[in-house]
Amino acid sequence: MENHFVDSIFAKNGKKDFIVAELAIDVERTIEMLNGLRDYAKKNKGFLNVSMLKSKKDPEKYYLKYVLWEQKPEVTAKQQMPDREDDDLPF
Repeated sequence: MENHFVDSIFAKNGKKDFIVAELAIDVERTIEMLNGLRDYAKKNKGFLNVSMLKSKKDPEKYYLKYVLWEQKPEVTAKQQMPDREDDDLPF
């Protein structure tokens, strides 16, 4: 699991009560970032999940981050405990 900050999209409070947030996007840097994540997105059904978080120091400031998850191969019970035999189970 790796945390990465999105440094090409900036968020701030909306100016009206029905606007949750306003985003300022540096298009060229965002395209470059997304092109670099194309292989990861293909493994994740075409998606990259991005979280918008509030700054602890200033709740009026927001920042974006994404996490790259590596799906671990599933381990079976037999692989977990290869020396265990089925015939010694009490049930």
